[in-house]
Formats: sequence, structure tokens, C-alpha cells
Amino acid sequence: MTRVVAASRAADASANFGLVDTVAAFIADPTALGYFVPQGRRQTAEMALTGGPLLVAFENAWKAGSEKDRAARQEK
Repeated sequence: MTRVVAASRAADASANFGLVDTVAAFIADPTALGYFVPQGRRQTAEMALTGGPLLVAFENAWKAGSEKDRAARQEK
């Protein structure tokens, strides 16, 4: 029984460390948070939907990644 409790506490501690690591990464490089800012009227309206902020962030991150890929291909 004590092994199960110890394993559970170890899992909780590692999960908390992952959360702290993620928050620290956002503080060090807040670029990812900028993806949540709507880029136009359509995205502003989408923010009101359930899960809308995640949809907006995903779309903006996708566009930014596509632009970086396109620029990298043109440099070759």
C-alpha cells in the first residue's frame, strides 16, 4: 500500500514539475501567447465560441509556421 502512495506522490510531483516547466517556458518566450490574439473580425467572433480561443491560437500558429516554411524553401 505504501508503494502505491509513494508512486502516486511521485507522479503528482512530476506532473507539477511539467506544469512549472511549461509556465517558465511561456515567461521566457511569450510568443506562443500571441497566437491567442485574434487577427480580424472573424477570429474575434470565434473567441465567443466554446473552445474558440484554442481554435484562434491554432490557426494563427499554423499560419506562422507555414510562413516560416515558405521562407525557408525560398532561401534554398
